[in-house]
Parts: sequence; C-alpha cells; structure tokens
Amino acid sequence: MNNRPTIVTKSFGQTATVAAGSKQTTNIYAPEGKVWKVIGMELEAPNPGGDGSGDHFFYVWSAGHVRMMNGGGPDDDAVYWRNSTWSVNSAAPQDTAASLNALTNLKATESKSIRITYNGNNLTADQTGHREIKFVFEEVSY
Repeated sequence: MNNRPTIVTKSFGQTATVAAGSKQTTNIYAPEGKVWKVIGMELEAPNPGGDGSGDHFFYVWSAGHVRMMNGGGPDDDAVYWRNSTWSVNSAAPQDTAASLNALTNLKATESKSIRITYNGNNLTADQTGHREIKFVFEEVSY
C-alpha cells in the first residue's frame, strides 16, 4: 500500500488572442476516480499593450463554481499571482492569509472543475500576449 500523496503539476499556456471586451475560460478537471487539491498556483497575463485602456482580471472559481479569488489592474500593468500574492492592488480577498486559505481549499474532480477566467471585458485593446496558468495539486484516489 502506498500512502504517499501523488503530486501533479499542470500548465496551461494560452496564446489565443482575447478580443477587447471578451474573456477566456479554462476548466481544470481531475481524472476519473481522483480528486485534485490545490497546493500552489501561478497565473500570469502581460499588459495588453497598444493604445487601449481599461483593466483586466483573473478570476478563480471553485469546483462548485463559486468565485473564490480574483486579481486585476489597469491595462498598462501585468497581472499575476505568484509567491502567494497578487501583483496588483485590486484583489479579493485582499488579505494574504485569506487568499491562501481560499486557494488551498480549491479542489477539482472528474465532474467539477476549477475554473480560471481571464477577463478582458473592460479592455479597449486585444490581449495578444502569452498567458500562463500553472497549478500544483495533491492527487487523492477514491
């Protein structure tokens, strides 16, 4: 019997253009018979550049599709979650401990996903830069 947890790393590079006023959603499912519990996460979107204005955000949704955390900022700033903190001041929850609690309580199953949405709804320029979504999970079998 192996009682050691399995660690799974997933990376989702996004290169498709997100048109101004649009969003891109990534759903992350665990394999059949498994539950993935989040250990760590990294999100990154460059500033959209160009002559646009507005702001852009990442939203992180639980397996029940309840929004758990988000961070974003103006179009001339990159938006990222790294080292347990957002790169921008516009984030919820704002407290680092509360953000980490929300993050490490995220789980994915074969039928319920963790949903990451990059939202450029308030941008007036297209987001053409490479966006990165990375997760480290503890995998549990049932």
